[in-house]
Amino acid sequence: MPEVLIPAELRGIKGVKEVIMLANSGSDYTILPEELADKIGPRRLGREIKLRVGGGGTVRGELCLVKIKVRDEETGEERSEEVEAVILPGQDEPLAGISTLEKLGVLLDMKRGEFRFI
Repeated sequence: MPEVLIPAELRGIKGVKEVIMLANSGSDYTILPEELADKIGPRRLGREIKLRVGGGGTVRGELCLVKIKVRDEETGEERSEEVEAVILPGQDEPLAGISTLEKLGVLLDMKRGEFRFI
């Protein structure tokens, strides 16, 4: 099954970064690598959260708010929302979780490895 990659712009109080996010339909939360969070400066909420990972273990991260803008390359339509995310030490790439995808109105086509707005 193909992966769905989503070009996005992440904005915090320190700056903006263009990234490619993997759509993670198995996670409620959007995940930000700690290094990326340090660069853009999302609004940290001062709350820690435990997330269950694939192997059954748990990891700890910090809740934050970040502005995300997604563009549909085919239509040119853009959507932007402030979303709740988790800053996760040791994470390599940003992941777009289901809550973010729903808030942006993104529908995943897992067979084709594409997304569109609804």
